[in-house]
Amino acid sequence: MTVNGLARSRGWQWIACFAALLLVTPSVLPAQQAPETRAVETMPRNGLPNFFAKLRDGKDVRIAYLGGSITAADGWRASSLKWFADHYPKAHLSEVDASLSGTGSVLGAFRVDHDALRFHPDLLFVEFAVNDHGTSVDQIKEAMEGIVRKTWRQDPHTDICFIYTLNKEDLPKLEDGTASYTSAAMEQVASFYGIPSINLGVSVAALAKTGKLIFQGPPPPASTVNAASEPTSSHPMIFSSDGTHPYTDTGHVLYLRAIARSVPLLESAPAGAPRFLTTPLDLLNLEHATVLPVESVHREGDWKPASPEDSSEQMQRSLPAVWVAEKPGDALFFSFDGTLCGLFGVKGPDAGQFSVTIDGAGPIVTTLFDPYSTAGRYRIRPWFSATLPPGHHKVSIQLIGKFADKEAVLKRLNQSTTSSPEFDRAVLYIGNVLINGVLTH
Repeated sequence: MTVNGLARSRGWQWIACFAALLLVTPSVLPAQQAPETRAVETMPRNGLPNFFAKLRDGKDVRIAYLGGSITAADGWRASSLKWFADHYPKAHLSEVDASLSGTGSVLGAFRVDHDALRFHPDLLFVEFAVNDHGTSVDQIKEAMEGIVRKTWRQDPHTDICFIYTLNKEDLPKLEDGTASYTSAAMEQVASFYGIPSINLGVSVAALAKTGKLIFQGPPPPASTVNAASEPTSSHPMIFSSDGTHPYTDTGHVLYLRAIARSVPLLESAPAGAPRFLTTPLDLLNLEHATVLPVESVHREGDWKPASPEDSSEQMQRSLPAVWVAEKPGDALFFSFDGTLCGLFGVKGPDAGQFSVTIDGAGPIVTTLFDPYSTAGRYRIRPWFSATLPPGHHKVSIQLIGKFADKEAVLKRLNQSTTSSPEFDRAVLYIGNVLINGVLTH
């Protein structure tokens, strides 16, 4: 009997998975590495059969876009939705914008339920290849598999497609025909589940290698941009301003072209077997990633609801309720059965230091403050523990107070502090507690 067949409830699913882990010898779960993978623009695998069937039948079709800032931009997300609407005019298309700038697949596994799946999409695009730089291969695989299993547990008819964007760090490897380590890790999950993928960077790298594209540079004059034209070595296209975020009229156009080229392959791909979730690729995957409101855990001190200034549209959508601790010693406590815990909070100029103690071990001292925490700027940021041994864990989180090196942190990106009183405060904004498992207290 598989882990999934032991029970139906969320709590019993986790207990079943934990029991299976106890029965697996260490040699079965090695620290896996992403093998060097050739970069291929389109891997059709089992295609998107349900999505295309509804398009052809002229039904209501909803596409969810789960990703980072490249997806949040008015670029490939908006243009691909329009492309499908133009090419399948009988269908009625709508989108779910589940993008969140500056975040990767690990947080994506936690927020996919609220930001995407509750809207019951017919197709889920998942784009985290750039934002997952710095994330380990195992973490990427666990997160991406968690997204897949959550999606198909809710509705096995929902089609999924992995999207791989690129940044300047990826470019040399792609020019040599090799996938980035992040997309190579994701391909292991895609291959295991028969999920199609589109590597939007393959054609970009080919143009750069032949001198037809400048990867990073100032924006081209509007008069020189023709979205329908092909770049040449004498008139190269300028892809991005920062080596990551494409210009709408150039880089994002190339991304859309890659998707359009991929559609015939995806539509003609033979559908695979019915999507029955058997034993996972990795038993530590984030299928049981759970988001808990702060009110559901024990708090000490003067925690109160907050509304950070300059609350972004993304914050209002993905983190609508936020609590703040303002006094050193303010704390929260919880226990859970699982393998990972974290916080979903807000970074800003008034962010202070806090400590995290897990199972009585020496406290981890950290902060949500970062080089982008300039005056008046508040954005979402998660914090995660390292992967924990499967089992029961006790966690305490406590506000410490102000730290003295905010200016040094800001100078990493040539930012500077101002006379704003925000920098003199030291608070902790938390919207949710995150656990991969089941809350026990």
